Amino acid sequence: MIKKIIEKKVSLDDIPDANKGGNCYQVAFDTLFSKPGAKLVHGVVLGQGPLEGIEFTHAWVEDGDTVIDNTQPVGRNEFPKVVYYLIGHIDITREYTRAKAIENATRTGHYGPWDKVFDNYL
Repeated sequence: MIKKIIEKKVSLDDIPDANKGGNCYQVAFDTLFSKPGAKLVHGVVLGQGPLEGIEFTHAWVEDGDTVIDNTQPVGRNEFPKVVYYLIGHIDITREYTRAKAIENATRTGHYGPWDKVFDNYL
């Protein structure tokens, strides 16, 4: 069942301390190199649990129709892309090949996000 999304303005103060400071960008970047032909994806997701209703940027890897998110709790970290996008209410993404990811990380000195479209999200 899809929950109705209520748009609201949030700040970092609205996020529980235990959910701040994640490492999804580095984890996804590292995962990219274990999957030849996969692509790195940065996107905006709608939070679940303690982050319910909060939109924030996130990173994962896509290998065909499979999403690999190694920041998920121990256990399942591969999901059908269609399910992952539905659960996360994902519609804003940027995709990067291995070469482009290396270029962006080298140019900026960080793992992401690299696109200005993400500047308005936590």
